[in-house]
Amino acid sequence: MTTKNVKATFTGGVLIPQESLDLKEGENVILSIAGHSGERSFAELRASAGAWEGTHDPDALKESIYSSRRRNSRPQPEL
Repeated sequence: MTTKNVKATFTGGVLIPQESLDLKEGENVILSIAGHSGERSFAELRASAGAWEGTHDPDALKESIYSSRRRNSRPQPEL
């Protein structure tokens, strides 16, 4: 028995794989479904709120981002 992870979309009561499957017509398989609900994800997000507080300097982060975006910080394109 081999195991393969395949992403699928649940639409109209049917799971639609996002890639082709090497299966014979009528072949039986076992599905293990890992997913998430919006409510659970939101609860996890709320639980993590403030966890980074005091671990970094927001002004230094912004300056780092802006300095990397400045034109003269990028290499000149080769023509």
